[in-house]
Order: sequence, then C-alpha cells, then structure tokens
Amino acid sequence: MAGLPAPGPHPRAGRRLYRPELPHPALTAARRRLCRSSPAAALERDAEKLNRPDYPDRFGSLPHTRQWCAACFDWYHIEHRHSGIGYHTPYDVHHGEADLVRDLRAKVLADAYDQHPERFVRKFPEPPAIPEQAWINRPTDDETAEKEIRTQN
Repeated sequence: MAGLPAPGPHPRAGRRLYRPELPHPALTAARRRLCRSSPAAALERDAEKLNRPDYPDRFGSLPHTRQWCAACFDWYHIEHRHSGIGYHTPYDVHHGEADLVRDLRAKVLADAYDQHPERFVRKFPEPPAIPEQAWINRPTDDETAEKEIRTQN
C-alpha cells in the first residue's frame, strides 16, 4: 500500500540543529535576532504586543524606520491609554492633565448612571485611580525602589 502512513503514533519532528549555511526560521532580513533587552527588541515586542497593524514587514531605509518610529512613539505616548496608569496617556500623566481627564470621566460615568442605573448592578461607576508610581521594571526589593525614587526627584 504505497502512499499510506506507517501504522503507529505519528513521529515527532526532530530538533533542528543550527547550521549557519541554512536560514533559521526565526531569522529574516526584516527582523534579525536581537538581544531581548535592547531598545530595538523592546520596540519590536511593544509593536507586537500592541498589535500595530501598520508595523511593516521590513523597513525600506533608515529614514523610513525613523519616520515610522516617530509616528509610533507619538501614538504610544499621546494617544494610547495604558492600563498601568489608569487608562491615561503618558502625556496626560506627565503634564499633569490626568486629574482633569479623570474628573471628566467621572462626570460622564455619573451621567450614564443617572440615565440607566440598571446597567450598574454592583456599585456606582468610577474611573480607575491614578497610581502614585508606575514602573516598567519594578525593582525587586523596597530599598532599591526607594533609591530609584530618590534619584528621580
């Protein structure tokens, strides 16, 4: 019976050995292998995480890269709302506008509650609190965290 698979469990694919003469599946000309802690790797991770539909398969040139990154950074800091800072933009928090935005959100939520209280079964709606501190990589112990805070002030 030619063409039929052999009886028994399906054989697993073997582990692929790295051979420099063969292209590695994870490596392409557009996305070379990077140290995961480099700024370029962070941008790539964030772009993937944020599901940016305009992330190019490859950048055509250095000016194209800079143009795309500038637009992405503007969007990320000025338009994108971050859950870690109460769904505010970093721009609003940095420039002291987060309290005003939170107050406006509270008014909108209060109006929504007045019009349709049946939609809010658990409690009166309120916008998320603005944290006093926000970390990208929080230090592991409190002493290091305090040292970081003192250095920033």
